[in-house]
Amino acid sequence: MKNLKVFILALVSLGSVYAQENNADKALSVATSLEDMYSWNLYPSYQTYLDFMQHYADTYPNFCKLDTIGYSVQNRLLLALKISSNPDSNLNQPKFFYSSTIHGNELTGAMILMHLIDTLLTSNAQDIVSMRNSMQMYICPIANPDGTYHGGNNNVSNATRYNANYIDLNRNFPDFKQGAHPDGESYQPETMAFMEYALTERFNMGSNLHTGSEVYNYPFDAYRSAQKTHADKSWFEAMGHEFVNNFDACTPNNYFKDVTTSGLIDGGDWYTVYGGRQDWHTYYAHCREVTLELSMSYTPSNASIANYWNYLHNSMLVLPRYCFIGFEGVVKDSLTNLPIEDVMIEILNHDRDSSEVFSNSNGYFLRPILSGNYSVRFSKDGYFSKTIEVNTNEDLTDLGDILMVNQNFCDESVEQTRLRIYPNPIRDLLTIEVEQEFTSVILSLDGRILKTFKLHKGTNVLDVSTISSGNYLLKVFNETKQYNEKISVIK
Repeated sequence: MKNLKVFILALVSLGSVYAQENNADKALSVATSLEDMYSWNLYPSYQTYLDFMQHYADTYPNFCKLDTIGYSVQNRLLLALKISSNPDSNLNQPKFFYSSTIHGNELTGAMILMHLIDTLLTSNAQDIVSMRNSMQMYICPIANPDGTYHGGNNNVSNATRYNANYIDLNRNFPDFKQGAHPDGESYQPETMAFMEYALTERFNMGSNLHTGSEVYNYPFDAYRSAQKTHADKSWFEAMGHEFVNNFDACTPNNYFKDVTTSGLIDGGDWYTVYGGRQDWHTYYAHCREVTLELSMSYTPSNASIANYWNYLHNSMLVLPRYCFIGFEGVVKDSLTNLPIEDVMIEILNHDRDSSEVFSNSNGYFLRPILSGNYSVRFSKDGYFSKTIEVNTNEDLTDLGDILMVNQNFCDESVEQTRLRIYPNPIRDLLTIEVEQEFTSVILSLDGRILKTFKLHKGTNVLDVSTISSGNYLLKVFNETKQYNEKISVIK
């Protein structure tokens, strides 16, 4: 039965509805050294690919780090270069993930991303330096090395779409319409590695590069637009139009015209895909991902490889720049000032189908969205929810620290703290007795600081007459101690 399946899949691959070049008939040449790679008209051998990735990590350690995402079925490395002003740290900056060649015989994107790595690390152009300093870029040129090197480590002419188990990795992810295992197969080592990497790194945006057509494909793939669209459809389309409009002047007029005249399509309107990485990243990992189909040929001839970088070198920087349209901030506990992870940031009357974003382990969040006025709710179990009004323009709006109040903060007894607070409830005057100097802060339940007082050793009488009736939090602290108390104001 397995052999029959392999035979049928092979026929499907050979009988693609698109007029693809047959790689095996082209005798594609490979680079067997780093020096060969810089002609940019040779595909890398497996060892050259490894050397290429390691070379940049070694040469630019202040801006670049090599990550091992995982291993393929045949134990080849799944690699990504992280490019950042501080690659060893998890900065409070946007994270963008570029990857390619999840179908092993679709190698245009691999060459584009290798060229992009070189540009991002060697160029001193102002926009490139700014990108390195203000965001964290992750680039994985070859996501299915077993498929790419199906014919051997020095051969890409016999590359195949599938991994070593003859599984289409871009149908192997959980699907929010079809559920787990939409392809009926177990999750492959490559699939598991990429899911774990995404959930660990918490990417904000991403793009997966393919070939076989020329089109910008945006979520969702599992639904036609008449059935379901993404809440940020207009944002995806704006980014796509800018991507297409930034092709180099040398680009042929018919480039990116084979699917739609605009060069853009809502994924399911082209054809439905279940178990694709684009929908998994977007729905499950809350990372907005698009698919770029970059060439009609799966793997262009050596003579035409460099053409695609010439067409796309400007456009490849457009997508990461869209990290800087929207708003960002850091969510913190109002009492401890520590970051809060997994706070849901939801745009009211807008978000749907898992389009919300979440804070990471630093409390940092990024919400890409077009300019406008939004009511944004922050919520997490154990904390009081809060809603704020956000106005965004063409730039990234920094909301600063978003303070949230823990519903279960610790009360310390008078005996333990040697601190007396009375009366409670309070009308106009609050008395606090302490044995050393402290700072006192009264906060609303949504984390806003209403009053701040300096406390001296002894008895302190504080005027709270301007605070409205209600329940509040009192925080008393110095460099070594902190006490929290629930208080009520009555009029």
